[in-house]
Amino acid sequence: MKKKYYIVLFLFSLLSVQAQMQTAHWYFGANAGVDFSSGSSVPVTNGALVTAEGSTAISDEFGNLLFYTDGSTVYTKNHTIMPNGLGLNGTSSSSQSALIVPGPGASELFYIFTTDAVEVSPKHGFRYTVVDMALGTEGEVVSTQKNVAVPLGGEQGVSEKIAATVKGDCSGYWVITYFKKKFYAFSLTEGGIDITNPVISDAFPYTGDTDLQGYLKVSPDGKRLAATFTDGTGSLVLYDFNNIDGTISNGQTLFQSEPFNNRLYYGVEFSLDSKVLYATYSGLVRYDLTAASIPDSEIVFYNTPNGVSGALQMGLDGKIYYARLNNQFYLAAINDPNNFNAPDLDVFALFLGGKLHAIGLPSFPQPFYHATLFINGKQEPQKVCKGVPIDFSYCFNGGVLPQWTVRWNFGDGTISTEESPVHNYSDLGTYTVTLEITIGLNVIKVTNTVTILPSPDAHKPLNLSVCDIVPNDGFSTFLLSNQTATILGTQPSADYSVAYYASEDDARAENLPLPQNYTNTSNPQTIYARVTSIANSCFDITSFTLMVNPTPELGNPNALEACEETPGSGISHFDLTQSIPQITNGANGLSVTFYKTQSDLNNNIPITTPTNYTNTTPGGETVYFQAADPAAPDCKTGGSLDLIVNGQPPLNTNIPVYKQCDYNNPGDGFESFDLTSMYPSITSTPGLTLTYEYQSAGTRVAIADPTNFTNTISNQQTIYVSTTNNSGCKSEVSFVIKVNPLPGINSNLQPFYA
Repeated sequence: MKKKYYIVLFLFSLLSVQAQMQTAHWYFGANAGVDFSSGSSVPVTNGALVTAEGSTAISDEFGNLLFYTDGSTVYTKNHTIMPNGLGLNGTSSSSQSALIVPGPGASELFYIFTTDAVEVSPKHGFRYTVVDMALGTEGEVVSTQKNVAVPLGGEQGVSEKIAATVKGDCSGYWVITYFKKKFYAFSLTEGGIDITNPVISDAFPYTGDTDLQGYLKVSPDGKRLAATFTDGTGSLVLYDFNNIDGTISNGQTLFQSEPFNNRLYYGVEFSLDSKVLYATYSGLVRYDLTAASIPDSEIVFYNTPNGVSGALQMGLDGKIYYARLNNQFYLAAINDPNNFNAPDLDVFALFLGGKLHAIGLPSFPQPFYHATLFINGKQEPQKVCKGVPIDFSYCFNGGVLPQWTVRWNFGDGTISTEESPVHNYSDLGTYTVTLEITIGLNVIKVTNTVTILPSPDAHKPLNLSVCDIVPNDGFSTFLLSNQTATILGTQPSADYSVAYYASEDDARAENLPLPQNYTNTSNPQTIYARVTSIANSCFDITSFTLMVNPTPELGNPNALEACEETPGSGISHFDLTQSIPQITNGANGLSVTFYKTQSDLNNNIPITTPTNYTNTTPGGETVYFQAADPAAPDCKTGGSLDLIVNGQPPLNTNIPVYKQCDYNNPGDGFESFDLTSMYPSITSTPGLTLTYEYQSAGTRVAIADPTNFTNTISNQQTIYVSTTNNSGCKSEVSFVIKVNPLPGINSNLQPFYA
């Protein structure tokens, strides 16, 4: 088995220019407006709104206008007053009098957050109103959720600053405002706005109490916050913003007004790539946010002739528009705001069709949509090694808007349209992974940089097996490091470490490494070896098995006895396999091999025909054996087997013919023989019991009375004599009995007289 792990992921998230179709329509000033839905800025003159400063608008995902407001009156897409749309507590002379934020998880609901102007009394403070586009034909203000107070620090007060940005976990938006040296970030999710538990952050280094005017903006990447403070001290301050937990920190003053160098900062805006900051006072200034010292990167590149300057706002066409008060029939524009060195300011960029702008421009959440890529379930940088499948997923704050589509480009020529693809890079290197989410005419683009690192190879070794010691308990000690060289192969041991674990989970977590001299806890047992790169912590895992094989428990066989085949030779044949049941103690399946000598056993020279073995030492000898289970042939044990050759009883082989004269019925060739009289000729050993037989029709017939045996074959017959000794060895000889005819006599002879 093989497992490989982890990569280094460097995360950079950018949203494309086309990702904000909700900002396609602007209404501001004295009935002025701009339509960006075509991709270019087109002046419109049908707006019903008249405001000196703040306003906001909202369009759908296709760039169709839904409604707009100056914070006090809500207008429909047809420029009529929305039902219940009068009497909101925002003030049109507030820098950012209103901000519309979509309701997370509810495509028809929108929140209008409103602020007072500093001159208003009594203070209405920070409030919100809900619009439900599902009501009526063009939407309605929900009467029960109108001008809902949002206290700040226990007071009903607020500055003229308001901003919103998507939450890093895609659950909704952060709505941010400022009051009395504090920033308040409220969480807006599907459950609504949490007004009781804002995230409160110090505004340090800004310490003023009265500078309530000016703008508040979040960078497009959601990582920074910029605030202008117009009254009194006149300051421009840049902060870090954590879009996960809503905290604001690390404030640095980019400019602090001093006597004879007073700047009443008002408008502020980030470039689309979040690397350049622009701000207005009586002039226009820019800062390089990538510089080692951001304040020192300041470049003043325009001064307003009449000393008054207005708002800045990013347009859907990627330009930052500027409300320049010395000619209110035109909006100025920074054409290339990402280009710090040459941003290209056009002071007559957009004629407003005869309508006038004031010092304010509409405010929008920045950005409306947000996607976060997760690599193997984590947002922060990860390590993944070559060969490991990578899980790609994302979260998106699109709520229940119409169905979106996704397109993944993994940077290696591979494209996927799956929601949560799994991808495996085949080569080392750095790849830019791009996720595009399309909703209507909105395209949200997030890019990540993935670096694939070299991974070690854990080569699978052979299993380790040892032979148990009788009585076979199944446990033994193994030297695990004997596997290291095989597992590493040609990989230098100086560059990789090898450790051993009892489980794959332990190997992954580097938990509880096993000692090199390890006693198994089960039999068999799987051991997991982890090879880790010292350079980058990439690793691979393989496994092998520990096996303690049983050693056969053998018996001591009885000696095999045989009778010598030739009298006096002491040599015989043996079937050694007859001893196997005693050797194996009756165990089935064991293989038994016999050897003539111990040396032959040591050199593995077996007896080739154990069923017909001939001893070479007269009288007998000792042979040797080994037994093993064929499944574990190396686990052998052995012993010895005695062979005994017993001698035959001593019988003579050269026995004279036993002759009788044919006295009884001369001429018939039959006579009575006392076979026992041949004992001295048969053997010189007294006391043997001899058995006598003859052969008839191929069959031996025992002679019942050898003392009085009449031959059954005329004239001559072979008699077989045998005897068996106490060892069961039998000797047999034969001799011939013969009936000799009597001499012929002439019975007709005449008497001879003398």
